[in-house]
Amino acid sequence: MTRLPLTVPLHADETPMSFVSRLGARHGVPMAKLCSDFGLSFRGVVNGDAGTLRRAARLAGADPDVLLDAAFVLSGSNLWSRRGTLLHRTVLRRERIAICPACALGDVAAEPKLRPIAAIYGRACWLLAPVRTCHLHRIPLTVVEKVDRPQRTHDFAWHSALLVPRLQEHVAAAVPRDPGALETYVLGRLEGKAVSPLLDPMPLASAVRLCETAGAVALSGPKVDIKALSADERLAAGGRGCEAITAGPEAFRALLADLMSQAAARRRMDGPSVAFGRLNDLLQLTGGEEAFDVPREILRDFVVANMPIAAGRKILGRVVGPRRLHTVHTLAQAHNVHRKTLRKHLKAAGLLADRHAAFSDHNVRIEAKAGSKIARQLEGTLSKAAAMEMINIPRAQMDVLVKAGLIIPQRSMDRFAAHDRYAIRDLERFMARLTARAVPAPAKDKRFRQIPTVAKICCCSAAEVVRLVLRGKVRTQINRYRYGYQGVHVELSGVRKAVRRPDTGGLSMRRAARAIGTSDLVLEALIAGGQVASFVGANPVNRCPQKLVARKEVARFKAKYVSLWRLSKQRRTHIATLKERLDRAGIKPAFDPDTVGARFYLLRQVKPRPRGR
Repeated sequence: MTRLPLTVPLHADETPMSFVSRLGARHGVPMAKLCSDFGLSFRGVVNGDAGTLRRAARLAGADPDVLLDAAFVLSGSNLWSRRGTLLHRTVLRRERIAICPACALGDVAAEPKLRPIAAIYGRACWLLAPVRTCHLHRIPLTVVEKVDRPQRTHDFAWHSALLVPRLQEHVAAAVPRDPGALETYVLGRLEGKAVSPLLDPMPLASAVRLCETAGAVALSGPKVDIKALSADERLAAGGRGCEAITAGPEAFRALLADLMSQAAARRRMDGPSVAFGRLNDLLQLTGGEEAFDVPREILRDFVVANMPIAAGRKILGRVVGPRRLHTVHTLAQAHNVHRKTLRKHLKAAGLLADRHAAFSDHNVRIEAKAGSKIARQLEGTLSKAAAMEMINIPRAQMDVLVKAGLIIPQRSMDRFAAHDRYAIRDLERFMARLTARAVPAPAKDKRFRQIPTVAKICCCSAAEVVRLVLRGKVRTQINRYRYGYQGVHVELSGVRKAVRRPDTGGLSMRRAARAIGTSDLVLEALIAGGQVASFVGANPVNRCPQKLVARKEVARFKAKYVSLWRLSKQRRTHIATLKERLDRAGIKPAFDPDTVGARFYLLRQVKPRPRGR
């Protein structure tokens, strides 16, 4: 193969893509054009093909072993290897180029005879996505903006040319920073250094993902949006996670304990997502990947040992055995015991200390076997679902009666931040009062209906109907085919009479409009214009507020005005003919027809005069 007349020096840490791109820049052609002209496979250069790189080295008179040593070799679908380290595409910059502006200025100064774009070379570490800092100059790498020109994707010299005019500006604006633990670890892995018994056996991409996720949760909380992190935030997260995990499994457990202690003191700690959030999500979603087996097992064991996980529940793909821990909340639920009472008995048994008084019921953890022994002695209340079943009441009706104070929970949700519980004796007392005056119902007595049906027909609340029953204001019957609340039938007419409100003395908009002899829309316009007065009153049936017009107001308006429509009916004249006659007589409407939407006239102007005058 003919050797090129012009060449560039090959550096030990330079990528083949950078070297071939600089060769092209030395001859004033793009990387793809150089490869095409000299029979080199562009893809072979990008994917580290050994034969292609040897021909490129001979073409430039460079050492092929140096070029091969720095290559990222395609080793499978989305996988590359360098010096024996397997790298997934997620930890590589394949479509964007990162450059240290200070290193670039140093390259230009070191090769004054070359054009800047031919002098600046791409370091292998710049292709690693987790590396965002120059370890030599301690400043952030500058990532060249992505351009929509696929043929230039891997052309390093072409990308560096976009930064050359502003290299000094980037160096001046750069804020010095520490590369962080994760970047240092990644570069060490690339050099074959073994430093972490937990991370080293994992593929580099998996180790980076674990560190960044754990660090993000530690810095920003369990619900942190990993994808929304900026480059600086991801750098900080990766460094924090790597520092905490590198030492090995025990260090990872210490991090988990720290994350658990950071959770709000009164949050229910009944699953790994509460404290570990995105970290738990990561290990859950990667259940089929062996790379995460060790950290997944560590997290699973930690959760089972330190959280109140029920037996049979699946945690990170594995079913949990017998429960080890209870909280006051789970123990109370398991035995239908009021938690306040449960706390007193647990304290008397020595299972709770004084300091637990400040803890949420969800965060007071108790040894399961000892706690269950105490709770079995305290059973006696029902959950809302069980209480509804006991008295045969639908949920909607139960909620109405609870809100009205007719059924009172033994433990209030607002006060205890948990689900209400109802004493059996209170429910029995309520049903006894509800059925105290009821008589057996004869077959098919349509005068009596169920409480929800009566409330709907009478446009009132079921709580009002129940109060009438409890006060003995209406007659009741017991349906032999139903039990409990739904078996109580109430006299419809009695409830209707009791809940009806007195008439307000006004007409509805529809009735007022018909009385005046116009439409609803015209009446609305008359009210808006002040020609008709209205007021808001309660409907006597459904008690909803509605706009009304007093009967006196309707009479007043009709005594003073008449619509063209009603006048035409009175005179038995076509409305258009009558309008023409009124116009010829110079009689104008009392209100602007365009505003009101109809024609009204003063009655005294259109009323015929008596004969003989």
